Parts: sequence; structure tokens; C-alpha cells
Amino acid sequence: MWAGLSAKRETPLAKVSLDFVFGHVLVGRELLPGFYVEGGARRLALDINATVETESASRSPGFWDPLIGVTYRRQLGRKWRILLHGDGGGFGAGSDVESLRRDAQSGSLPVISGLRWDTAAYT
Repeated sequence: MWAGLSAKRETPLAKVSLDFVFGHVLVGRELLPGFYVEGGARRLALDINATVETESASRSPGFWDPLIGVTYRRQLGRKWRILLHGDGGGFGAGSDVESLRRDAQSGSLPVISGLRWDTAAYT
């Protein structure tokens, strides 16, 4: 997944612009039926520019994070499926610790779970 967002605001005395980039990619391998181990990367970057009268400033912070994760998927019926996913990363390479839910005290990886009903027709 890759997403970009930009915004610009101008007044007679000031001009501010912001570009935001988010990228997330995971690849995995099925170890057991429905159980996947994954690895990938996450990119987060900003480009900020501000001008007030004749003075200007800009910053471009950003980093890449390595990611590891696990996913369990199981079809429960024709239209029902269960999905459990957790990933985390950082490890000091990009950000210090990054996960879907920040919980520095527990040190555990987050879990995203859900029960999904598919409306697509199965053949």
C-alpha cells in the first residue's frame, strides 16, 4: 500500500506546504495451513516548507522501518472468514519501536483481529 497527501495554504504574508508519504509492504510464506510469517518495510516521510514574508524554512524528516509479522486466516463457511494479524518493527533501524498499537510497557506485538462476512459470489 502506498499513499501520498499534500496540502498548501497561502496568505498575503505567509505560505505553508506539506507533503506526507506513507508506504507499507509485506511478503509472507505459509508455514502451516492458514498461518503465515511475513516480513517487509514501512516508509513514513514529511516534506514541510514555510515562508513568512522573506524568511523561509523547510524540513524533510522521514524513515524506513523493517517489519515482521504473522497472520492467521481461516474460511469458516461460504461467506465467513476469520483473520488475525499482528506486525511490528523499527528495531532501532528507522524508528525505535513501531507497531500498529504502541505499547512500550508490555513489549508485545499488537494484534488486529476480525470476523469477516464476504458478499462476493463463490463459484
